[in-house]
Formats: sequence, structure tokens, C-alpha cells
Amino acid sequence: MESPGQAGDGRRGATAGIGAALATGAFTAAYTVWDAHAVTTLQQPPLFYGWAFGALMAAALLPFARNVKAVWREQRKTVLGIGALSPLAYVLVLFALTRAPVSLVAPVRESSVVVGALLGARVLDEGHTTRRIVAACAIALGIAALALS
Repeated sequence: MESPGQAGDGRRGATAGIGAALATGAFTAAYTVWDAHAVTTLQQPPLFYGWAFGALMAAALLPFARNVKAVWREQRKTVLGIGALSPLAYVLVLFALTRAPVSLVAPVRESSVVVGALLGARVLDEGHTTRRIVAACAIALGIAALALS
């Protein structure tokens, strides 16, 4: 069965996916630049800034929470793992932004997307493994070029 918005050959769905990916990249770039401004120019402490962001996000998303009890009961370990690791990763990025330029931190931060794409090919069997490896190498070379410049 086709997913909504996807043509029989998958091109329409792929186009929508590319648009969503580009929008995600633009928003990620915008908030990364803002984060760098906040922890450098505005001198916000990274730990407090990360905590405040998490608290505001939780408050904003609370009205959309559904089945919290069931998810907690069935996936407690996963919830705890994500709940600990995701904010930790964000705060580590904020600390990195206080010590290195955003032009270096942002691409290295997004290298996690490469790992996700490769895991998608291998673990989720999404395919296009060769293309993903070539793209991963290109991104790694770009990060190295930024670091050396």
C-alpha cells in the first residue's frame, strides 16, 4: 500500500521528502546560529540554556502528549535513554559552540545525519548503500576542509 502523497513509482514521495529535508536543514542551521549567538554574544550558560530550552519544549508539547502511561509502561528504558542522551547531546553542542566557531561545530554536529543514513541503509534496509557511503565520504571531506581552513 502506498503512503499518502506518494506516487506509484515513489517520485512524488521522494520529492516531498527532499522538501522536508531541506526545510529541516534550514531550521537546524537557523537555530544553531541562534544557539551560538546565545552562548557567546549573550553569554548564556550552556547548561542553563539547554535546561530552559527543554523546559519550554516540554511545556509547548504537553498538549499533544497522548498515551503517556502506556508508552511509559511499555518502553520505559527507551524513554529514559532518549530522555537522558538527547539533552546531553544538545548541551555538549552548546559547550562546543563556546569553544569553536559555528562554521565548524554545525557541520560536525550534522555528521550524525550521515550515521543515521548509513544505519537506515543497513539496519532498516532502506537501500542505496553505495550512494549513502559516497555522500558520507563527501560530508566527511567537507568537515575536514572546514577544520583545516
